[in-house]
Parts: sequence; structure tokens; C-alpha cells
Amino acid sequence: AEDGINILVNLNGHTAGDRNGISALRPAPVQMVYLAYPGTMGASFIDYNVVDSVVCPPEHRQYYSEKLLVVPNCYQANSFSDLYQELADPLAISPKPSRSAHQLPEKGFVFCNFCRLGRITRDLFGVWMRILQRVPGSFLWLYRHPTAAVFRLQQYAKHAGVICLTTFP
Repeated sequence: AEDGINILVNLNGHTAGDRNGISALRPAPVQMVYLAYPGTMGASFIDYNVVDSVVCPPEHRQYYSEKLLVVPNCYQANSFSDLYQELADPLAISPKPSRSAHQLPEKGFVFCNFCRLGRITRDLFGVWMRILQRVPGSFLWLYRHPTAAVFRLQQYAKHAGVICLTTFP
């Protein structure tokens, strides 16, 4: 609070490039974790964790070291209303989205990852390629951001003989 920081929100948690050491110095009187790492930090310097009932089901809450701020519905604030108009009305019953609506092949197992492509390391992508090579008819569906990574990953997948699609969103 001396520096004018009253609430610190850690958006990385235990992910690559985290800066948890900053939180450990306790620069704010109230510190919380939210978004990127949907699990407990297990650290005495984090006071709160923002969760929902999917990220942290009631039977798992005893394992969290933080006080839980349980939000209704979904803890991740995204808006795909331009893609899914039916989400505007939570009571509306709509058909399951079709593969063709997302330019996906009608057959085959879909492996997908919708995190920012910049988080995918060379080693991790290599592991994914080896898995996909062993599953006949499978393909990888990725988020298409950042754009600079899309071409590079698609070329690497092509070299590995894997179909890699980036049509989401």
C-alpha cells in the first residue's frame, strides 16, 4: 500500500513467465490470483482465488490455500457473442455447433488448444505432433492469435505430417 497498490491481481499463477516473486514480497495488502492458472497457488502471500464451480468444484475447495471468491456461471470473462448469438439468451436451447460452421473436417478426432499461441513452446508443440502422428485421422485446432505464430506453427505441423487448423475464433 506504500506504493499505492491496494489490490494486486496475479494473472499468471504457476504458468511460464510467472512473476510470483513479486507477490511473495507482498506489495499490496490484498492479493489474489485470477484467470491464467485455475488452481490453488498454495502460497501464504495470496489471499484470494477467483473460481467458479467448474474450475473449483465444492469437493476440491478444501485443497485451496486461498479464500475463494466463487463467481456464478463462468469465471473467465470472454465474449464470443459475435460467434454464438444463442449465448445472449442463456435459456435458449440451440443445436450443437457443427464442425462445418468452424471449417473443421466432419470426421476425425479434434485435439484443440485455445490459449494464446505464444504460450506454446517448441518442446510442447513437438510432443503434440508426436501424439497427433499416432492418432489416425486426427487434427489440431488452435486459436489464431497472435497472427505471427500461426504461420510458423502450421509450417511445423505440415512438416510433421499433421493437419493444423487455426479457425478459432
